[in-house]
Amino acid sequence: MRFGCQAYPTRSSMSGPRPNQASPSEQTQSETRGSDSGDNRLRVLFVGGFRQTAPDGSTGGVAHACRTLVNSAIAEHVCWHLLDSTAESVPPPPWRRRFALAAKRLRSFRQTLASTPTDVVLLFSSAGASLLEKGLMAWMAHSTGVGVVFAPRSGLILASMERHSFWRWWMRFVLQCADRVVCQSESWCDFYMRLSGLPADRFAVTKNWIDTRPYRELSEAPQPPPVRVLYLGSLERYKGVYDLVEAVNSRRNDLDGVRFAMCGRGGEFERVRQLVQRLGLAERFELPGWVSGQAKMQQLQRVHIFVLPSHYEGFPNALLEAMAAGKPVVATAVGGVPELICNPTLGRLVPPKNPRALGEAVVELSRNADLRRELGRNARQHVLAHHDIENVWTKVLDVLKSASNRQNPRHG
Repeated sequence: MRFGCQAYPTRSSMSGPRPNQASPSEQTQSETRGSDSGDNRLRVLFVGGFRQTAPDGSTGGVAHACRTLVNSAIAEHVCWHLLDSTAESVPPPPWRRRFALAAKRLRSFRQTLASTPTDVVLLFSSAGASLLEKGLMAWMAHSTGVGVVFAPRSGLILASMERHSFWRWWMRFVLQCADRVVCQSESWCDFYMRLSGLPADRFAVTKNWIDTRPYRELSEAPQPPPVRVLYLGSLERYKGVYDLVEAVNSRRNDLDGVRFAMCGRGGEFERVRQLVQRLGLAERFELPGWVSGQAKMQQLQRVHIFVLPSHYEGFPNALLEAMAAGKPVVATAVGGVPELICNPTLGRLVPPKNPRALGEAVVELSRNADLRRELGRNARQHVLAHHDIENVWTKVLDVLKSASNRQNPRHG
């Protein structure tokens, strides 16, 4: 049985920013080579999100990271076999539907392991049902002697563990099945090491990445008034959306004339819309739903401040995108965020679940155009230097090779 090598355009072969590029799962296979063909690329079975948007129009950070990695120059060294696990909607569909989809993917995963030569399995996982599914895949691959690289990507994994001890037990089990665990920050690495009791050499820190090229095209010229504040993400309670509304309501006089856009949908969308109307803030808030592609770039271009008031985060893509676009940011100190906004010259960090501190930071930036320009310029330089996929993919490749080396010395 030969391994299906998915050949995708790499950054070096792409002529420019392609925010609406077709996802890997939508592209056709253009090359198939077996291990006897002389192709020495690492054969990786990659389970993650590869669609540009889910059927409901939502976009997620895990899928964004997966697509960016697959389309990077790593493709010159890796022969991908992709199994798409993009969520259908936010909030997710009913459990019966999710179970049926997961069962189908597990069958496909098992069949691929049985029929296709594979050097290493790469699993990108969110929380909840995703963690259950990817954990079973890690166990299946481990049981068959295939190297496993496990990448937990969601801050909600911590929230799950806080709610029920089962998730702590399950995560320990999954970590034990992995040859290497890719963590998004030093703090997440320390957390998983303490949780599992595994040695440090089982873990690698690879901070999140984006393709920065589309954001470099955005103008750094000051935007005209009124001051606009942007939130991009799911409208869920854990994202701090009510904290943002409360912050604006409590500082409504100081924020007179400032406009807010909350772009996204989710389980709290309708309740948030009703709340801003009830508080008399409807003229200040815009709720356009999910935006992607050029619509998202237009939102980033015209805003003056980006805000992310989450209670839980992994290492958020939305924050990286805003900083790459040269926007000053206000974010809560959760997950890997403090390692991104690692000093006050890169943005403003506030405690989670603290509308007062959030409001103070937004008021400060709304009143000081010079400070906004300085923070935005510093943020852009930092992300371009440290979080562009061009500077990160080699670290991912090293981890994949190290996991494969435990089973297959061919890649030593």
